Amino acid sequence: MILTRRAVLSALASPLLPSLLPGHGSAGAPNRATIPYPDRLDFLSFQDAIADIADDRHAELDALLVEATGDDIGQLLAKRSLTSCELVLSLLRRIGLYDGRLNAVLALNPDLLTIAERLDAERAKGVVRSPLHGLPVLL
Repeated sequence: MILTRRAVLSALASPLLPSLLPGHGSAGAPNRATIPYPDRLDFLSFQDAIADIADDRHAELDALLVEATGDDIGQLLAKRSLTSCELVLSLLRRIGLYDGRLNAVLALNPDLLTIAERLDAERAKGVVRSPLHGLPVLL
């Protein structure tokens, strides 16, 4: 069974899910003593770079990525229809828009853009280390 992002987000929106997660009470409220949620993610170091992408490009990236698999994104990177930097910034923008309701992301790597730039430079030189080269990972 292959799950799309839409299916996962729909499952996350289920009212039953919070009560099934460890550290959550029967009302679905997190037990903050056992799950340390930050009040806000720090997007300050990424805000200028996100703002540098035109609104129409953000809309294009949203359309490309909303149902994309890792293979799909890898092909977009290989065709140079997308860079790792654009991918990271697009995903950061979406995290900023939606994570306040989902609380799915606890921390962001402050070196995210530097790493993406390095991987873009490697790809431009023909160095692709694996099918995941340039794809960010969220654990």
